[in-house]
Amino acid sequence: MCLHPMTSGSKEHASELKVFFTSTSIVSKTPEKIAEQFHTVTLEQVYATILYYLHYQSKVDAYLADWLEFSRTMREQQQRKLSPALDKVSADAAGKHSKAVTRKLMAIRYLLDEHLNPAYRSQLVRRNPDLVVRIIGDLDVLLKDTPDPEILIWCKTNEFILVTNNRKSMPGHLADHLANSRHIPGIFTIDANQSIGQTVEELIIIAGASFKNEYQDRIEYLPLV
Repeated sequence: MCLHPMTSGSKEHASELKVFFTSTSIVSKTPEKIAEQFHTVTLEQVYATILYYLHYQSKVDAYLADWLEFSRTMREQQQRKLSPALDKVSADAAGKHSKAVTRKLMAIRYLLDEHLNPAYRSQLVRRNPDLVVRIIGDLDVLLKDTPDPEILIWCKTNEFILVTNNRKSMPGHLADHLANSRHIPGIFTIDANQSIGQTVEELIIIAGASFKNEYQDRIEYLPLV
């Protein structure tokens, strides 16, 4: 910006004034401070500009008010033009984020030990009808009394997390399973001191907030916290 000594109320000088007066508070700053801030003008030019403003204050104020209103109107018009595009960009970004999160989340499927109360399954599917829950002994799963090592292999092949109350021998079976270079989506061992409702609540939360492979090759003892 370049300010020159003002000798008349020309539009050119008014245009320079609008930048000056909308960028600097002449009430709180001395002419010397203003000259320091605007390195392209001299102290004499600052005094001349202030003198011009004092002589034509009403005209300059009106001009600045019109210019500010014009600027506000133009910004609003630009926003209206950009808004649909911005909304589309935001919606696309949100959709991509949602898809990315969905890809990361694990579609939990539970295989319940045959020794668990059938109420676990009935409450799980009542709470979340989309949740896949099977019990050993179901026609499309495994026969009852299937050895634990075979159960772990089935869980790995069909990508089910095993829910069991077998705290005694299951850790050893898992160690043997992993030693044979096999994997499993996970094992949840329930706490007999918890009510069915409490365990079901935690399994529902886990199913809705678990990432892929979060529990792979691990035994987790419920409750998790």
